[in-house]
Amino acid sequence: MAARQLTSIQVLRGLAALGVVIGHLWQIEVRFLGDELSSSTFLIGFAGVDLFFVLSGFVMVHVTRDFVPGPRNNAYFLYKRITRIYPPYWVFTALMLLAIFLGPNTSGEPFDPSVLPPSLLLLPQAKLPVLAVGWTLVHEMYFYLVFTALLFLPRHWLIPALAAWLGVIVAGTYFGLLRQNPTTILLLNPLTVEFLLGAAIAYFQPRLPGWASLAAIGAGILGLAATAITLYPFAIETFPAYWTRLLVFGLPVTLIVLGTVQFEPETPSPLYQALVKLGDWSYSLYLGHLIFLAAGAYIWNLLIPDIGWIDNLAMMVLGVAGCIIAAGLTYTFIEQPLLAATRRLGHRLFRN
Repeated sequence: MAARQLTSIQVLRGLAALGVVIGHLWQIEVRFLGDELSSSTFLIGFAGVDLFFVLSGFVMVHVTRDFVPGPRNNAYFLYKRITRIYPPYWVFTALMLLAIFLGPNTSGEPFDPSVLPPSLLLLPQAKLPVLAVGWTLVHEMYFYLVFTALLFLPRHWLIPALAAWLGVIVAGTYFGLLRQNPTTILLLNPLTVEFLLGAAIAYFQPRLPGWASLAAIGAGILGLAATAITLYPFAIETFPAYWTRLLVFGLPVTLIVLGTVQFEPETPSPLYQALVKLGDWSYSLYLGHLIFLAAGAYIWNLLIPDIGWIDNLAMMVLGVAGCIIAAGLTYTFIEQPLLAATRRLGHRLFRN
């Protein structure tokens, strides 16, 4: 029996993607408009990445609740994860390559072709992938690969296996192995703990009373606010990483997930339904927003005169709205058809 879709998870996915858009919005404003209306506080939106990781861990346990392990079933499970991630990612990577080779070089840095093979395969590398947000998908695919292997174990061994995985990560840090090279940075990264926290929530299914759920959400929001205040002004060079990021971003968003999954409204409001739809579009929004924002800001900078904060505000509002609209279109005309095609292929390969 297929696992029931939780609309609360879709809402959180939409908010996570929107948070990352907001995080990049400040960088786009500084890069293309010169003066600033926003500030580096917007980088708190990058906690959306951590939220995605916790949600992924939750979803993997949720959708495998009645999973029957075996070579064929495990292969089909991994196939669905691969085909969910790679095809849309390759489309947006191709768009980024077109922008790099055909568009103006606004960064001033030449393209390094050596990043292309590991970028396409989502392998660990020292540099960012061609599509910068792809670094998070490297972590996603690593988690999916190990989790698929763990599905061969009896269900009651899952939590001990995940705990052992956590122990390996802690030991890697203790023995100084974490930052040896891009591969160890991936294999031993504390960000993996965020997936494990989400998996633990789904496995134990804690039943919280309404007040406790709201308290968990409130504590998570307050934790992110405290991070924004404590770390302001943010800087990319000193942005929280590894265990610090887990503490200041990962734990607060885990509390938000813990509290939010308790709520599944029977009669959702129009706003809630809109957020669910945004969640449906979240992968397209996440993959494409940098391209949409940069292209829009570049054109805006060429056509609209600088009249101070007003044009900055207009650009940011229209930029976010444009990203959402573009995500809806790419979800409908690119992501969904690709997903339907890979599903049909999967049924032929694994269900016949």
